[in-house]
Amino acid sequence: MTHHFSTELRTGTRSRPLNAGWHIRLLEGPAPLAVAARHIPASVPGSIRQDLAVAGLLAGQQAESSPGWIRDCAWEYSLDFPWRKGTAAPVELAFQGLDAAAEVHLNGKPLHGAGRQNPDWPDVAAHLFDGLNTLKVALHPASS
Repeated sequence: MTHHFSTELRTGTRSRPLNAGWHIRLLEGPAPLAVAARHIPASVPGSIRQDLAVAGLLAGQQAESSPGWIRDCAWEYSLDFPWRKGTAAPVELAFQGLDAAAEVHLNGKPLHGAGRQNPDWPDVAAHLFDGLNTLKVALHPASS
């Protein structure tokens, strides 16, 4: 399972990339015990295999090629980021390269309409806190 998505917040003509500080964790699936219940630093854009290899969680040949169990698991990317509310201008949340099956939550609230490639939400200002915010992206394995 490879995901090379990126995301940003846009207000008017200003853009703020949200590419640093991400973590992944296993939601469910046939992963080794060493992977379960861990928050693993993640590169965005990047891939789960790459992040697991950098964290030392893939041994030998698995580090070179993507083991099948990775694509059979559900994963969650999460990012905590600070935000300071400014004017009442709309704040757009935009993704590039996000899988259409992804579920997106901002501060615990689902953002509906994720079921399309490269989704964006034209105004998420009401979902943002003045202070620390959390963005989560859940990726589920493709149905057989």
